[in-house]
Amino acid sequence: MNQIWVRHGATELASGRVCGQIDPAPLLLPEECRHLESVIAGHFGAHFQQTVAFCSPLQRCSQLARRLGFSRAHSDDRLKELSFGDWEGQRWDDVPREQLDNWAGDYLNRRPPGGESLHDLQKRLQLFLDEIPAGPVVIFTHGGVIRALTTLTGMSPESAMAMPVPLTSAFLRSPGGLQRLA
Repeated sequence: MNQIWVRHGATELASGRVCGQIDPAPLLLPEECRHLESVIAGHFGAHFQQTVAFCSPLQRCSQLARRLGFSRAHSDDRLKELSFGDWEGQRWDDVPREQLDNWAGDYLNRRPPGGESLHDLQKRLQLFLDEIPAGPVVIFTHGGVIRALTTLTGMSPESAMAMPVPLTSAFLRSPGGLQRLA
């Protein structure tokens, strides 16, 4: 297993808003793209764009994959961010406190209204993992998906949710676990 998991960059959605599965336009900053290219090339070599790639169908991931030369990246719905349902697009401060506290009290099993639980995300991500090739792979996805991945490799949900997964970060997944590259 030799996989690089890449989190998308910033979007046009204002900071402090619930994003989830809504699809705001990405802000592809040239310096971030160059940095990610060098990280991926540094790991997979000069012909890194020939590596098999998968991406979330949301444009913040699919456009990043194309920008980095992965024009044939396979789009897969199972790589979408956690669905926050009715909260999506709202400011976090506008989400009813009782709903937010209820979800936060057991996000592994509870869902935001109309959304998914972490367990739901883990199930769809495991289905994806069961099907991808063993060789070198690049996966363009979201912070919640990368955190869910860590829970499937043995990290506690509490530690995974506290783990920093900055925008335009990259992680190497190998039999030894997950290691941040950028």
